[in-house]
Amino acid sequence: MNKALYLGLSLAVAPFVFQDVAQAVILDFSSTPVVETGEQVSIDIIISDLVNGGAPSLGAYDFDIRFDSSILNFDSVTFGDAVLGNQLDIIGLFGTFNDVLKLSSDTINLFELSLDDPFDLDTFQADSFTLATLTFDAVGAGTSTLEFSNVILGNALGHPLSVTTNQGMVTVEASDAVPVPESSTTFSLLALGLLGLGTVIRRQQKLV
Repeated sequence: MNKALYLGLSLAVAPFVFQDVAQAVILDFSSTPVVETGEQVSIDIIISDLVNGGAPSLGAYDFDIRFDSSILNFDSVTFGDAVLGNQLDIIGLFGTFNDVLKLSSDTINLFELSLDDPFDLDTFQADSFTLATLTFDAVGAGTSTLEFSNVILGNALGHPLSVTTNQGMVTVEASDAVPVPESSTTFSLLALGLLGLGTVIRRQQKLV
């Protein structure tokens, strides 16, 4: 089942199913790091307030993330939790459908659909874990917020989950490193070479 078909089915059945509103799950970013221009920064996307060992668990997600493209440039994404493994692939047999789309210079879309049995997701999925880790290049000084939009979460049966989202933030400071022009480096090496040659000639003259 591709993403378009899954979303179409979700929208079609949404009016006829219960939304799991007993407890809103939370989408958040892992930290508010400070880096310098020219560096890379990685941010975890974390879901929490699921039920440990029961429903609701997470079976699918689809959302956009917005950021300031004058400060950050999206580089890559790694799906799953670095410690717990991918919690949408509990058994490790069926895998998931996942995708990342760069919608514009300042917006990306993340999508993932579990192929695991709903019972396994409800029984074995953790109540809090990392969905994916985003890596950005720090391209300009300033502070960029990270914001969720167009959020769709589905439980193990594909029913919509109620969700609360929080903002993230990355601060990029101008690098203090001053690049040395190539011409200056070449001149310095040449000067050191001539100085060494002069020292050798003077020593030879003293020995004569």
